[in-house]
Amino acid sequence: MEYRDWQILHMLYQEQNITKTAHALYISQPALTKRLRQIEKEFDVQIVQRGPRGVQFTPEGEYLARCADEMLLRLRKIKEHVANMKETVTGTLRLGVSNYFARYQLPRLLKLFHRSILVWS
Repeated sequence: MEYRDWQILHMLYQEQNITKTAHALYISQPALTKRLRQIEKEFDVQIVQRGPRGVQFTPEGEYLARCADEMLLRLRKIKEHVANMKETVTGTLRLGVSNYFARYQLPRLLKLFHRSILVWS
């Protein structure tokens, strides 16, 4: 399976709706449906059952959706690790802060951080 396939399963499991998933991934609904059929064919299982209120995952589909979460996380970590093997450190900085801190304190701290990086370069 390709990286995009794991993204499709992950997002579809979150949205439980093919149209919303296609919109979120910036692909057409027919293209997503076709890719989903190809994934089902590859694993020789039905992943979802379509209904009037969206999709319901089969047990096999739920397992693949959980695997999608793990695969996407693992692939992101691999990419970050390989990128960090260079002389410079790169990656995504994730912060969990309150709205107040994000609005009033964080901009000043990020500016100081950015200046300090320029000095190190």
